[in-house]
Amino acid sequence: MTEIETLIGSFDTSEIVEAAEPRTWELRPVVQALSAERRPSTVCTGCPQSLWFKSTTDLRCYCKTMHLIVWCTMEPNQLTDCDELHRMLTGEEWE
Repeated sequence: MTEIETLIGSFDTSEIVEAAEPRTWELRPVVQALSAERRPSTVCTGCPQSLWFKSTTDLRCYCKTMHLIVWCTMEPNQLTDCDELHRMLTGEEWE
């Protein structure tokens, strides 16, 4: 027995479940088509729940989870974090 096992005891590792690799996504197609300097700086740019659309004068992002326009050219809101994104990245199910 090693010194650590003596101090903390041994334990059964057969029930340890390894965490899943976090998921990542590509930029959404409308955002990806923009030049790098025109791309918004928001967590929504790669989120599968985002629906990006543009006109000749405006770019907007609709969130399918919150049912809101969360970003637009006229009022850019630089979202930096989102619970739904965390849920999707980790695969957790929330009530």
